[in-house]
Amino acid sequence: MARVDEITKYYKASETLDSIANVLFYIVALSAITIPLLDQEHIKSYLAAFFILIVVMYFIVRYSSVLFFLPNAEKMRRKQLISNSFAIPLTHEKTEEYYNNPYSPSVKRLGANVLENSLFSQRILQVMLPRERVKIVLYIGLWVAALASRNICQDVIMVISQSVFSAEVLARWVSMELLRNRYCEVYNDLYKVFLLKQHEGPESVPLILDALSNYECAKAAAGIKLSTKIFDKLNPIVTREWEDIKAKLGIVSS
Repeated sequence: MARVDEITKYYKASETLDSIANVLFYIVALSAITIPLLDQEHIKSYLAAFFILIVVMYFIVRYSSVLFFLPNAEKMRRKQLISNSFAIPLTHEKTEEYYNNPYSPSVKRLGANVLENSLFSQRILQVMLPRERVKIVLYIGLWVAALASRNICQDVIMVISQSVFSAEVLARWVSMELLRNRYCEVYNDLYKVFLLKQHEGPESVPLILDALSNYECAKAAAGIKLSTKIFDKLNPIVTREWEDIKAKLGIVSS
């Protein structure tokens, strides 16, 4: 059966806005660095007006994604997760082959779904993070060089500092590192639940719900959209890994 995921469409607006916001951020940073270096006052006034416009646009685009479109998409994903776990149609969107475990609708199936989610999420972040680490090293290097240079004015150093420690650079990297660690914690907690067969007893309900809460809270706090392109690339590899994990944990039809 072909894989179907109709929830993906809810993420497209957020992905588009994030791409636009990234471009606007670099335009803002470049404009802010350029303005103090200009001598022509009339050019500076025009560029300052352009700078203000771009800053406003950046704010609208970035926070439209962070505060509205991404949370809305995540809400639909949660509904779909609950629907799949308990066979209750909380949303009319369909998914096929998105979750892969043999359990019938139950808390046990919910736990297996979250275990699978946390596995895929941490693997995607493992691929996303090296690029962010390289970027942060380059930015920190630029910042240190600016601080050490006597030929760069204080206004430019302030702009570079603000850019480095903004939500687009350092804060984003830190958020991604923390998010990966939290996904790993959720995965390890649920792995133990299934390894020790705790999912078979009454204590499974609070353990699995606690893991679900930690997983969803981590996503909400970070506000990071995982790369769909990387997911598509890794899907066959991580799916094979998931099949091996199911075999080790005895996740079979009951």
